[in-house]
Amino acid sequence: MTESAAKVDIRLGKSLVNQLYIVLRTVKIHEPNNASVINALTEFLSILRNLIGTWESVSIECLGGCLYVNGMRLKVDVSGYASHRYTVEEMEKLGLRSITFLEQLSFEEIRTFAYGLAQIGSVNSEPDKLAQLLEEKGVTNILIGRVKGADQPSPEEKAEDAGVVAKKTFFNAIKIVRQIMNSASRFEAVKLRRAKRAVQAIVDSILNDESFMLGLATIKNHDEYTFNHCVNVCIYCVSLGQRLGLSRCRLGQLGMAALFHDIGKVEIPWDVLNKPAGLSEEEWKLVKDHTVHGARLLARLSRLDEKTLSAIIVAYEHHMNFDLTGYPVPCQPRQTHLFSRMVRIADAFDAMTTVRIYKSEPSAPHDSVLFLLREADRSFDSRLVKVFISMVGFYPVGTVLELDTGETVVVAKAARDICDIARPMVKVIADANGFQCGGEMLNLAETDRHGRYLRNVKCVVEADKFGLNVPELLLGPLEEDIMTPNPTLA
Repeated sequence: MTESAAKVDIRLGKSLVNQLYIVLRTVKIHEPNNASVINALTEFLSILRNLIGTWESVSIECLGGCLYVNGMRLKVDVSGYASHRYTVEEMEKLGLRSITFLEQLSFEEIRTFAYGLAQIGSVNSEPDKLAQLLEEKGVTNILIGRVKGADQPSPEEKAEDAGVVAKKTFFNAIKIVRQIMNSASRFEAVKLRRAKRAVQAIVDSILNDESFMLGLATIKNHDEYTFNHCVNVCIYCVSLGQRLGLSRCRLGQLGMAALFHDIGKVEIPWDVLNKPAGLSEEEWKLVKDHTVHGARLLARLSRLDEKTLSAIIVAYEHHMNFDLTGYPVPCQPRQTHLFSRMVRIADAFDAMTTVRIYKSEPSAPHDSVLFLLREADRSFDSRLVKVFISMVGFYPVGTVLELDTGETVVVAKAARDICDIARPMVKVIADANGFQCGGEMLNLAETDRHGRYLRNVKCVVEADKFGLNVPELLLGPLEEDIMTPNPTLA
């Protein structure tokens, strides 16, 4: 196959996955003979036949969270993220390794398959049920490839292992940031190699299952705010970068830039950085200068190359607004670096949701989301804000909610579909009678057979007022060593 033909097939492969997503969403809300269903199926069959004209059969494979069409990996981009993610989750949920469409595939077979997949998926049935249903309906031109039991651990084992790794990664990153920034504040030699390994571990954890890392980002340690904040911003930025389709290498560069965006604060006096009252004009100038100090410090700490240059730029630009207000004031009109615009959003979101010595009550996560929306195109890049909110959801991970059923829940994962952004995956922490529960997972986007939602959000619960430890509700017992105050940069 020529390079140009391969590009065409990759484009068609992306279109096929996107149209499959549209089909599966449509059949969940419409009857089989509805015009929307017929149109969606007809378009899917048209794309499929264009591919079959070259290949004779088309196979969609799901391996390691990635999608392949006839062996060609589909790169995720912003426009296709929702369809890609939805397809991966549906296939993994049912234990499907591949779906193969043969040349003689008919309209009726694809309609039977779509409704069968929707039916089986809605009841979390065994994967064999789909193959059995297709056989009973006489569907012979769609083949189902199963993930073998030995190929993959149980969902419970996978979740437990990923959670343990995520916790170790998070706390290790905080220790490393603490060591490096404290060494820098004493003008001692600093080695960034350990930080690069820590960032790569964060990237790996997020690519494996970002929900654990986003859960850990709900940890807000006032005593070690600077270190904790830097790691949280790193997590948010890498997750955001993943949605933008950045390569693993670029995610590593972004993670390093985010991790050390505030390194210039080592040159701000401790009493100014932690002053409980308002700052004087002179003190405020000292705080604003941390962007310049950070850029200079990173330039001294590392060899100048493309990788370190982005970190230097981010340290300098991360308080510049999208409309170039903020600080430092640029000498001439410019567009800030992509990484700087990403860190600007993550930095603001984490800061707003954290208690500081001069701010006794943090903003609720959903209020912080609304602030990002209000400030889009002024303080923040509106395109990145939209992707960020699709990542954290209207009710970000860690938000405690009371439902109209009387249950109290904590948000564990953002909604699977942008259309359901205010209906995330939640973990039950108390039943309608107020009794503590074992943590059943619920999808607030789940509906009954009439399309009515089974549960609705009644109100947001202020976790601190009820003594709820949100990170432990999400992730179980956490290590205590980061809670030890370290006054150097706290």
